[in-house]
Amino acid sequence: MSKLETLPDEILQEIFQYINAADLFYSFDQLNHHFTRLVRDVPLHIDFSRVTKSIYEQFCQLILSNSQIKRNVVSLRLSNGETFSNIKDFLLANPLDSFISLRSLSLLAIDDTDVKIISFILPSLSSLSHFSFTHNEQFGYNCFISRYGLANPQAMNFTWIFPLTNLRRLSTPYFYHTLTCVERTVNLTSVTISKCDVDQVLQLFAYAPLLKQLQIDRELKSEKKIEEFTTTAVNAVHLTKCIIYSCESSFKELEFLLKYTPNLRILSLKNGDNIDMINAIRWQELIEFSLKYLSSFQFVFSLDGGIDDLQAMLDIFSKFQGDFWHKQHRWYTNWQIEEYSASIYTIPYPGNDFYLHSPIDLLNSVLSNDTHIFDNVKTLSVEVDQNPRNLPYYFRNVRSLELNICPENNQPGLTYGTFLSSIVNVLNVTHLAIDRHCKVSQSGLIDVLKILPHVSSLRIVRNTFENIHTNAELCKLLKGLCIKKLDVYVSDYRQSYAPEKINIKTCQQFPNLEELNCECVIKIEDLLSLLRAYPKLSYLKIRHIGKSIVSWMVGEILDIHIDFEAIIY
Repeated sequence: MSKLETLPDEILQEIFQYINAADLFYSFDQLNHHFTRLVRDVPLHIDFSRVTKSIYEQFCQLILSNSQIKRNVVSLRLSNGETFSNIKDFLLANPLDSFISLRSLSLLAIDDTDVKIISFILPSLSSLSHFSFTHNEQFGYNCFISRYGLANPQAMNFTWIFPLTNLRRLSTPYFYHTLTCVERTVNLTSVTISKCDVDQVLQLFAYAPLLKQLQIDRELKSEKKIEEFTTTAVNAVHLTKCIIYSCESSFKELEFLLKYTPNLRILSLKNGDNIDMINAIRWQELIEFSLKYLSSFQFVFSLDGGIDDLQAMLDIFSKFQGDFWHKQHRWYTNWQIEEYSASIYTIPYPGNDFYLHSPIDLLNSVLSNDTHIFDNVKTLSVEVDQNPRNLPYYFRNVRSLELNICPENNQPGLTYGTFLSSIVNVLNVTHLAIDRHCKVSQSGLIDVLKILPHVSSLRIVRNTFENIHTNAELCKLLKGLCIKKLDVYVSDYRQSYAPEKINIKTCQQFPNLEELNCECVIKIEDLLSLLRAYPKLSYLKIRHIGKSIVSWMVGEILDIHIDFEAIIY
């Protein structure tokens, strides 16, 4: 602490802005006069997820009694699923309009009660520049069926944000109401939405004429015919970047939409099971006539099901390797064609995750010797069981590795270590997941862990986990690793209601564990056994928790955050 105190106040204030406000005050408030003054003079970012109950209650009491601290709050993230208190209770005790400097607001898993509270307060947040929210499953379902004349809950109404002249970024699950009735425009420059229709995007262009970036995280589709689309559409002249992670519309519908984005420079999209979308000639015509400023075009087009005519598929894919693509734009592609699937993607591969279910043949690419083709991939799932010698690809930046196969059972002499180290930079892997279909033996698990020295997170099926203590070599290896996060899951849904067997010998193999996800804990004594077994544990998530434990936690002050999905018994 003495070294920290020697830093200039300007440096300390910059550092403090990266620390969650509740943790900041817990660590530095009342430590000495210097730090007590500093933490009261920096912009505060509040996020109660995974904060222990004692820290949560202590900080809530602090902001209730000190209006200056509340005035310093610039970012607030509330959730109905990750904190001890729900959004409604927090907002009733701390109205949003009392955070007069608030610039960023994120609300996770909201329900209809939260919406009623927010609807009155949101328009008064004049400094807000970023608003993001998600709904819980039941509320989202109610909003969905309301479109078919059924239950109609109080939904997010975008007229509420009209007074927010400083709002620039909006993130929403989907548009709950049609925007054709909108009479005013907003100054939004960035919109992220989970699901929407093509027609709704056209309405958005008129509603937010300054829009620069649009991101659709889950699904773009169309429930209308093109002739039924809005007649109020205008060119999104400021839109330069569009990302669509799952495009389920037809090419004709997407083409109609993109013609309203004349200044688009970056386009990234994924599309599955739509042969109509894989048409190089139509894409070339669209780009030449409507997207003249497009400089970056990234895509992944895939087809599942039987490939009846291999040569026809080759002809379709090869058209993406003509002069327009290679010489004029320097856009390169690679493709894979198998018996039951086919895909073509731009390279470097544009996605963060990749499913390696068959050998990759880079001979279809002019960049076959480029070892950086998969540099964007951070999550890799492996389902390949052939000998890896001379494989032409390399995943150098993978952080999360999931195994779905057992090469040791299929290739004599082929081990996990040999196979994985030939295609993955194992020194970068920090998370390992064993799929439930991958019946890995203890020797196979040892082989994997030996080549992954920096793994700190492990996801493993319960049956394998419970028998770890029976193998001395595996125990020694696990103790030598610094496993801080452990996710123990079941391979059968029916087993998810079977209480965990707390085996102290197995628990002792994870002395550094800080976070544990498990399936089912019913009795209080079992919970206490878990807490004793993992002395460094700070976060525990239980998918099914006993009713008696929930009642017991109400009266306890724990130095651990306990989260759960469902209460049983």
